[in-house]
Amino acid sequence: MKNIMLIGMPGSGKTTLGKLAAAKLELQFVDMDAYIEESLGKKVSDIFAEMGEGYFRGLESASAAIIGQTKGQIISTGGGFVLRENNITEAKKHAVLVFIDRPVEAIAENFNFADRPLLNTVEELQKMYEARIAKYRNAADYVLDAKGTVEESTDKLCRLISQIYLTSPMFTVIGDPIAKSLSPQIHLPLLNHYCEEPVYEKTLVLSDELEEFVDFVRKQGIDGFNITMPHKTAIMPYLDVLDEHSSFIGAVNTVVNKSGKLYGFSTDGEGFLLSLQHEGISPENKNILIAGSGGAAKAVAYSLALERCASVTVLDRNPQKAAELCHMLQQAVPELKTEYAALKDIEQFAPSADIFINATPLGMECGAEWSDLGFVDMLPKTAFVHDLLYYPRVTELMKKATDAGLKSKNGLDMLIFQAFAADELYLGIPLDYEEHYAKLKILLQQNSMLS
Repeated sequence: MKNIMLIGMPGSGKTTLGKLAAAKLELQFVDMDAYIEESLGKKVSDIFAEMGEGYFRGLESASAAIIGQTKGQIISTGGGFVLRENNITEAKKHAVLVFIDRPVEAIAENFNFADRPLLNTVEELQKMYEARIAKYRNAADYVLDAKGTVEESTDKLCRLISQIYLTSPMFTVIGDPIAKSLSPQIHLPLLNHYCEEPVYEKTLVLSDELEEFVDFVRKQGIDGFNITMPHKTAIMPYLDVLDEHSSFIGAVNTVVNKSGKLYGFSTDGEGFLLSLQHEGISPENKNILIAGSGGAAKAVAYSLALERCASVTVLDRNPQKAAELCHMLQQAVPELKTEYAALKDIEQFAPSADIFINATPLGMECGAEWSDLGFVDMLPKTAFVHDLLYYPRVTELMKKATDAGLKSKNGLDMLIFQAFAADELYLGIPLDYEEHYAKLKILLQQNSMLS
């Protein structure tokens, strides 16, 4: 995430607007003059008086280099920052420069000449503006018209920064192994629509490299990353903030970097609900039967519970794991009816299920198969079967459901929609999912890995 450096006349509002915008956007704010004063233990006016302007400009260059090592900050500079070419050169290595262009008459209304070492009168202020305006404009990557109120100018600055952050954002997905990940193919089509030159890569991260990778993200300003196996749980201690869903299921699949502060999310549950919604199915008042109690099952079950489903029954080869998930669900939604049992007892629960979800690897190509799919014939004729596997495209469970006259689908839509939810977190703006869904699904279905 880029730094935003504010340049402009003394009194133009760089510090005020920078602080307010940083608070609204949850970014870190740095006042370069205050940083210099704290570093030397002297006020800027005293540094000017004792050591001269040339020395102070050198301090600005050095400070720009040091402050710029941390990404995702809003940095206000002194009014004369642009007077030394090296200041601009150093600043552009680490930041996008925004010129806060406020008219002199507006600046003069609240200008404190006593704290300004180079100014004594409004006339001197006007002359300074005329002498520097070309330098400000030439140095700036963007110009912000700050004629309005503080509130109006702050809103303008927030919108501009949001726009800047949609230019060349950097994302990656981490895991081990990672070579076959489809994440770039899923995320980039949508990111390309909203951003200029987005980057989305695959990064192999071994378990003993996780902490080092997180430090790298903070320092280099990578805007966010997705997580796949085996790091979804292991990443959690290294993050600063966890959302409700990831805290509940004990796993994170999306991390957003806000000024070096890392926020962890789980979008799997939202992806599943959007997948259901796309079929015109509401989970409200439905009886849910889930095979499996791992991370995917937890994400799905928790989201369904919050959507006021009537009941959740969890089946697992290890009934104790199913019991633990049911206990967690009741802790979160006390009124929810839950039940658990061994997976081998599935036929006992099939007749009352409105939605059956396979959250196990059973049926995955080159993996374990269902020992018996006879339970599908026992599901109500109105039941919906959702296999979270997306490879192969049509699983044995889905074939059996079709033979039984039931509607079914695989996990490809969930995969797509959880990625869209992650992209919405990355970009901080609402996205039009439907506009991109059909195109992306066609692209993925053409992928040989999903054939």
